[in-house]
Amino acid sequence: MINSQRLFNHQDTKEDKKRLKFLDYKLMIGFLGALGVVVVTSVFSSACAEDDYTIAKPNYHWQFPTDHGSHPKYKTEWWYYVGHLKDTQGKRYGFELAFFRVGLDQKAVNPSAFTPEDIYFSHFAISDIGSKKFWYAEKMNRTGPGLAGASQGRMNLWNENWQIWRDGPGHHLKADGNLYGLDLIVQSPIPAVLEGDKGYSPKGSGKENVSLYYSFPSFMADGNLRVGNESKPVHGKAWMDHEFFSGDMDPNEVGWNWFGLQLSDNTELMIYMMRQKDGTFHPASAGTFITAAGKSIHLNQAAFQTKVLETWKSPRTGAVYPIHWQIMIPSQHLSLDVTASFNDQELDTTKSTQVVYWEGSVDINGTKAGKDIKGEGYMELTGYDKAFNLPKP
Repeated sequence: MINSQRLFNHQDTKEDKKRLKFLDYKLMIGFLGALGVVVVTSVFSSACAEDDYTIAKPNYHWQFPTDHGSHPKYKTEWWYYVGHLKDTQGKRYGFELAFFRVGLDQKAVNPSAFTPEDIYFSHFAISDIGSKKFWYAEKMNRTGPGLAGASQGRMNLWNENWQIWRDGPGHHLKADGNLYGLDLIVQSPIPAVLEGDKGYSPKGSGKENVSLYYSFPSFMADGNLRVGNESKPVHGKAWMDHEFFSGDMDPNEVGWNWFGLQLSDNTELMIYMMRQKDGTFHPASAGTFITAAGKSIHLNQAAFQTKVLETWKSPRTGAVYPIHWQIMIPSQHLSLDVTASFNDQELDTTKSTQVVYWEGSVDINGTKAGKDIKGEGYMELTGYDKAFNLPKP
């Protein structure tokens, strides 16, 4: 079996962390031995090499629910779910469940079930907001023989016992780790939102620095959250992003800031800022404001203003993250104070996606047209420990 799974709790003891690191080492050695160094390095080779993969182009013909499935003609793809849940006692939890697919070889010579055409990475995280505790786990598997995969033409993802599939009108999310387990159905009152220009979302200067991108920003969530040995009924809201592309990041970029914000007047806001080496944001940075009726309004970089109000330094990686922001959308008369629900929501996924990043719950206070507004959201911060890039062989 070719597998790497890592479980981490920021409250683990030193002995626990030593044990987990030793387990990581054994799993990685097994992975390298079973799959071969050539294949492993090809996973992390530059996505700029087209390798017969399709570059995202304008005017993509979207078809739902077909496009919820996998797009193997594109080299890289991810399905991302984040959100907030409350149990019957009102205790709040944030969650993240993400699946990543990276193509290895579209034209495999060997038709064996063991031929690794894709590698799948998955991240599962829980933010216990009341207790200010953060936990996460990661998995890595190849496609054959059935350890991980994604169906074409329909929503059906799996990485061992972690799964996402279409369940009637909703999406069913299921993941289980040592401390937490999630069994959730999410349904949207509005259709998918096509980000950018009808789903064509530039992220840099080159024609290959583009993704095809849609969201479900207003999922309603119901199900169960396992905390230790206790299963709790939970209810809340969730956000889903699905992107696929074949290009790499713009070489002048080092990372990005992403916000998915759900406001108390049933509107939503998504913005991403592509950070450049000189600290400025690339002009491709953009966003979307979604009205309560589900209408999406595209925001170019000039349509929003941001300011960092506070930073936090990770005691493990030394990365300094901006965890408190002011965000203003003048066209919507919107001014928001966005701050981390608690500081330490950092994931070190160097054993799977080779990335250290901050992804976690944020609380929102502000005004809209002079009236108070609140909300909850998720924030993702990449490239703060080092420039975000896939390692080269």
